Amino acid sequence: MDFVSRLMTICPGQYFYQPQELHVTMLSVISGTELWQRELDRFQKCQPIIREALKTQRPFRIKFQGVTASPDSVLIQGFPMDDGLTVIRAALREAFASAGFADMLDRRYKMTAAHITIMRFCRPCSNLTRLVAFLKENRQISFGECEINSLELILGDWYASADKVKMLEEYELR
Repeated sequence: MDFVSRLMTICPGQYFYQPQELHVTMLSVISGTELWQRELDRFQKCQPIIREALKTQRPFRIKFQGVTASPDSVLIQGFPMDDGLTVIRAALREAFASAGFADMLDRRYKMTAAHITIMRFCRPCSNLTRLVAFLKENRQISFGECEINSLELILGDWYASADKVKMLEEYELR
């Protein structure tokens, strides 16, 4: 959060994620598109599929190092330290396909990487030169490592706003 605080002074007026909103997305079952509400009736049928696909999955580790930017956000880069993340995503995709729900996944893009979004641009940055320099200075900064022992199925908004996220189920990895 120290890094986010420094980012806030350089690029005020943007959306900065709060500690409780920080997350790594495993897969988007319902993508953040204008059509998301049409998927809610099918969504309830997905919980048993997810539960079954995850019941034999093991914890995995991610190393968070460096920052990068996209046209709409600033991200902390995540690097899986084993194949656990890839294995779980593949198991979920296969389970959804077997159940006839493959069309629900990877609508915007196929998730392959790990990252934590820390800032979303709401308007042009007033100090773009300083922002670019700050990101370059911190291109390889270490944010540490963590073991992922459980996954949460949530329903939330684009930002995963703490006041809008509803946790539907938690899956322990063994």
